[in-house]
This record gives sequence, structure tokens and C-alpha cells, in this order.
Amino acid sequence: SLLARRMIDALMMISMNIIKFLEAHVSQIVKLRLYVLHHLSLRSGLPRGTILFTVALFSGLPLGVLFRTIQGGDRKGSQFQRKALLSLVSGTMISLMTFGKTTVHAFYLSLPSLCLLKLTSSTKAGDSKTKSERRKRIGVGFVTFLWSFGYLVYIHYSADSGGEWKRGNIDITGLLMVLCLKTTSCAMNFEDYEIKDEEKSSFMKEHELSEAPKTLEYLAWCMFPCTLVSGPTLEFKTFRMWLREEGILDPNSPRNKLTHYARGWPRTWMVLTMQRFIGAMICLGLHLYLANIVSLQEVFSNGNEWEMMSLWEKLKTVYVAGAAGKYKYYFVWMFADASAAACGLAYNGINAEKSITGREGPEEWNAMTNVHPFGVDFANTFAEIPAHWNIRTGIWLRHYCYDRIHRFRVRRSGDKNRKAGLVELLLTQLVSGIWHGLSAGYWMFFSSTALIIYCARKTYKWQRDYMSERFVKYWKLFSLAQTHLGLLYLTPAFHLVEFKESVRAWNGMYWFIHVLSVALIALTSLIRPQSWKERKKQEAAKKQK
Repeated sequence: SLLARRMIDALMMISMNIIKFLEAHVSQIVKLRLYVLHHLSLRSGLPRGTILFTVALFSGLPLGVLFRTIQGGDRKGSQFQRKALLSLVSGTMISLMTFGKTTVHAFYLSLPSLCLLKLTSSTKAGDSKTKSERRKRIGVGFVTFLWSFGYLVYIHYSADSGGEWKRGNIDITGLLMVLCLKTTSCAMNFEDYEIKDEEKSSFMKEHELSEAPKTLEYLAWCMFPCTLVSGPTLEFKTFRMWLREEGILDPNSPRNKLTHYARGWPRTWMVLTMQRFIGAMICLGLHLYLANIVSLQEVFSNGNEWEMMSLWEKLKTVYVAGAAGKYKYYFVWMFADASAAACGLAYNGINAEKSITGREGPEEWNAMTNVHPFGVDFANTFAEIPAHWNIRTGIWLRHYCYDRIHRFRVRRSGDKNRKAGLVELLLTQLVSGIWHGLSAGYWMFFSSTALIIYCARKTYKWQRDYMSERFVKYWKLFSLAQTHLGLLYLTPAFHLVEFKESVRAWNGMYWFIHVLSVALIALTSLIRPQSWKERKKQEAAKKQK
């Protein structure tokens, strides 16, 4: 009818005006960004990408404080949506100021996943689930994984992210890397709801989603500003609890009235935020100091300078360059942790195992902690490092790659007693390499870590079952040296990222960690005398007496 046509024309006109309005404002933001960036880059001498990343990172802390001032109100109503709107709008604005119009890639990556979840969501919590409804969710996690990683790989390739990051020009691929972990975890948690309870791990039961996320909550989670550019990743269910003030993140719950997770400005929250902020600033100072001493890129660009060094000089050079890079990541993750503590997301409830009454302290504020610096610096074996370095990504790799690959192999073989081994570890580390970028150095680094971690596990089991107690303390010293020499040895591949330069670096160090790891795996597999095992059992029995 004529009325219907006029209504459609009016809606189209309104839509076009809204689009023009948004385009005009986005263009203004981009122009302001270029103006500020030009002057800051001229005065500081830093690459533009580094300046933009730092500004985006620092924006998270005041926004974290602002989130704390917003009261959740009636959770059943719509007042909690203020936090969701603030998260979405501020995160999008930060991305526009930092990455300009490439911000659109964040929505290209996340929206198809949300649409897939909406299309396959036919049951709500408590509804009966038919076989056809169960089938709808099967494969949702894998399809989302393929889309998210496929799109991320495309951006890595088109933006030459490895080369840009090497030059200090941090682009939107860092944001997309965090977003990729979020979308895949959400889709897999959504699919897990239809799995039988006896087949689920405790992690799967804790994070499963009975229904598709609400659009505003999902987008607010994707663009959450406190961890937008640096990570760590965050489970959707945890974010929704914080947004709606539910569970352990409800300040009005009887338990939390006895803790420091309460409304207002409790001293513990401010102390924790300041501690992490100060720690981050110390790490930034150490990074800037060490980065001015030596640069691996400069060493490898100066002809045969690397080849002319002795092995000792090479190890010293790699140590200083590696420490500079390490403190940079410490700074970024500790600052993000301070922002998470400011908004309350760092709160992880009460440690019931250490609580006398089960109702009060000690409290855990480590839900968003991504690094334990002393744990990395004093790790006894290489297998311990993932528990202290990039912790949240390590948890993602463990539960969404390693465990699921193992479950798939168990299901295919039919052997429920089958243990995970090198295949699961190698595939998981390759996923980590692809996630970091298409540069060969990343793949070489992470595939090598799989070998070294597998070696650490094998040698630990051999030492536990066969080695006499007299020699254990010497073995631990050897293991400590192997771990930290291994970190030094792997550093050039991650920093230089190019295949030829990485091979050149390892040639200069005689591939000694690869050779040592393979040799130890072979020796611990071949040397297994029964008499040594019996002696070990006798020593253990004497200890118990």
C-alpha cells in the first residue's frame, strides 16, 4: 500500500541520516587522532603504533574506576545496561582513536559468531532438550573457531603484522587476537551445554552457556575497554556475572558483605590497584633501560656481527634483549590487571581451602592476573612456565585446544584410558603460533616449546621413578639451568620473526637446546633399569617410615 511504501521510505531516509551522522563523527575522531599522533611522535621519537597502544592501555585504568562508580541497580530491570553501554561505547571509541577505521574488523570478526549462536539457540535453561535441538549446537564451536582464526590469519597476512610489530607499529591484530579467543571460547561454551554431564570437565560445567548471549552484553564483552588492546581474555559468563552483579561478583551477597568486594571505596581495592600500577611502572622503566643497551634487530642488520661473537657474548646479548622484551610484557599485563582490579573484575572470591569458617578471607584478586614475574624468572622446569606467563591464554589453550584434542582422540580410538602426549602438545603450540601471526619465527618458537615442554615432562617422570635421591638435588640444578638457557635460546625466533634470521640465530648457538632435548627424550626412554626403579621404591618406603 501507499502508506507502507512511505513508511519504508521514511525508515530508509532515517537510516541513511544515521549512517551519515556516524560517518561524520568517525571522520572527526580519526582526524583528531592523526593530529595528536603527529605531534606526539615528533616530540617523543617513538613509533606511532607504540604511542597509540600506550594511550589505549592507559585509558583502561580511569575507565575501570568509572565502572566502579556505576551502581548495578535492579538486576532484573535494565539499569545494569548502563555498564554494558559504557563498555561498548568506550571500547569502540578507544579502538577508533588507536586503530582508526580498521576498528570495523572487530565487528566483522565478532558479529558472525553472535549470529550463529542466535540461530542455533532454541532452548533456554531448564527447557527439555530434544535430539534435534542438541544437533543444532553440534559443531558451533568448531565453525566459530575456523571463522575467527581464519579471519585473524587474513588480517595477519594483509597487515604484515609480524613485520609491523617488529618495527614497533602495533596494529589492530593485537585487539583481534584477544577477540578471537573470546569468540571461540563463547561458542564452545555454548555448544558444551548439550553434552552429557558425565562427559564434561569441571571447567566445562562452570562456563557452559544455556542460551545465546544478549546482543548488547556480547558486544560490550567483546569491546571491554580495560583489557581491549592487551588482554587477557575473559570468559563471557564471568563478564556477565560482573555486569549483572551476580554470584561472587554481587557486592550485596551475605558473603561479600564480609569481604572487600563491596560498594564504595574499600581500602583493599585501592591498595591492590596501586600495587599493580606501581609494579607495572617499575617494569616499564626496566624495559626502557634495557632496550637502550642492545637490540637484536640492530645486531642482525650489522653484517656478520652475530657470527663474530663468541657463544658467551651471544648469550649475553640474547639475555639483555630477552629481558627487555619480557619486562615490556610484564608492564602491559600488570597494568591491565590494575585496570581489572579497579573495576572489580579481578575479584575471584574467597579461597575456601584456606578459610577457617568458609565465609571470610583470604580473598583472591587474581581472576585477571596474566603473569607472575617471579614464577617465570625462577621456574624450575620449562613445563612450569605456562602457569606463570600469559596465564589466561595458557588456560584458553589448555581447555579449548589441548583437552578437546585429547577428547577427540580418545573418542576416535575408543580407549578411555589413553593419556595425552606429544601430539596434543604439538598441535596446541602450533595453534598458539598461528594465533600470534604468520611469521615463521612464531611457528618455530612455539613448535620448539612443545618439544622442550615434552622433554621436561619426560625427564621429570624419569627422575621421579628411577633416579636415586642422592642425585635429585643435582638434577634439579641441571633442570633449572636447562630451563633458563632454553628461554635464552628461543628468544631470537620470537623477536626476529623472520625464518632466515631465526635459523641464523640458532646456527650461531649450535642448536644446542634442540639437540639436548632430543637426547634427553631418547635417553629417558631407553635407560629404564628395573633395579633402579626398585631402589627408588625402597627409598620412598624408608622416607614414609
